[in-house]
Amino acid sequence: AVVSTQSGHYGRGTSSSTKKCIALRKEIEDTKASRGRQNQKRENVKRRICHSDNKIESLQQEHERLIMKITCLKNEIQNLKESERDNRWLRTTNENLRIIAEKLARSTFIDDKK
Repeated sequence: AVVSTQSGHYGRGTSSSTKKCIALRKEIEDTKASRGRQNQKRENVKRRICHSDNKIESLQQEHERLIMKITCLKNEIQNLKESERDNRWLRTTNENLRIIAEKLARSTFIDDKK
């Protein structure tokens, strides 16, 4: 009987119990190596999940910061609109005062001629 393993074939001159033992040792080594690779893959997945969680947290913080910035900008826009309304009112009031002042000046000028 020939025992085949990944490391080779064992044939004549080797007892069957030795062949079985060698095959089992090889199988154990292969299993350990496979478990080691699986553990490494598992660790890599855990690391990627942790990295993703950190990235998600970072994006959530950035999202909150942007929402606060948008709120501040909306308030600033509202203040500018109110300021523009105030400016229009002041321009209108100044124009009205100028017209009144001109009328007063003309009526005073007319009164002075009499």
